[in-house]
Amino acid sequence: MKRDIPVRFNDIIRTKEGYAVFVTDGIKNIAFFIDGFTGEAICMAREGVRTMRPHTHMLIESIIAGLGAKVEKAVVHTLKEDIYFAHLYLSQPAGEGKHIVEIDARPSDCIALALELDAPLFVKQDVWEASEDMTWVLEQHDKDE
Repeated sequence: MKRDIPVRFNDIIRTKEGYAVFVTDGIKNIAFFIDGFTGEAICMAREGVRTMRPHTHMLIESIIAGLGAKVEKAVVHTLKEDIYFAHLYLSQPAGEGKHIVEIDARPSDCIALALELDAPLFVKQDVWEASEDMTWVLEQHDKDE
């Protein structure tokens, strides 16, 4: 049975086209290449920076809270033609239990929200295994710094 691999945000590096965001299981690192705006949002979430006006991830956080919901987890579930796909799982109280809502999302948005809200992040085992280990990029970046 395939399982979800728990991962955590590891680092973010500026590239010519935007940013590379790295998540790790503690051994392997995989990278998501994202646009500059979302990269800046992740940098802000990582640093706990708040602005006078809400950025998109802050707006989403406010909407979730306003609906009385909670981010349960984010899961990167598919890798197709070098594009990653993720789901954001929200829970809302429903009587004695809770109602779970699964929302299609970009992994970068999931990472920004997971950082902002301290929510768990996972990658499906088959996606993890199919993804190239990019630890060497981080090692090279550290060496160049």
